[in-house]
Amino acid sequence: MFGIHDISFMAIDPTTKLPRLNMSFELGLFVAAKSFGTGRQKRKVALILDRSGYRYRDALSDISRQDISFHESDPRKAIREVRNWLDTCQSGSYSLPGGAHIGDQYQSFCEHLPTACAGMKLSPDQLTYADICRAIEAWLKDNA
Repeated sequence: MFGIHDISFMAIDPTTKLPRLNMSFELGLFVAAKSFGTGRQKRKVALILDRSGYRYRDALSDISRQDISFHESDPRKAIREVRNWLDTCQSGSYSLPGGAHIGDQYQSFCEHLPTACAGMKLSPDQLTYADICRAIEAWLKDNA
């Protein structure tokens, strides 16, 4: 029901000289499902992130009616935007930790990652998604 789409990676690939459109394609599928789907699909809610204000208009002008949040390529700002959006969307009575706290936790994890990789006999620059998930899970067990 929720979708987070960071379109800041829309850029020309230096090797192929072609635009990278995966993020915008996935956002388009999400919006189409919400617009033309039924039941649960109609209730979809998205957070759209970009690195700067109105940059998206040059490539995706049709999403101008959507609210776009900006993070200026700063992970801490992106974390704060996602946290605040999730806090607004959640219907429970619990409170999420603040964006600064989550940002600190993220920084701590990033600092720990090379050590975790050494323990898993992995190279930090060659991690798969599953590798990262396992590293996060292990870190959370010790630091949550």
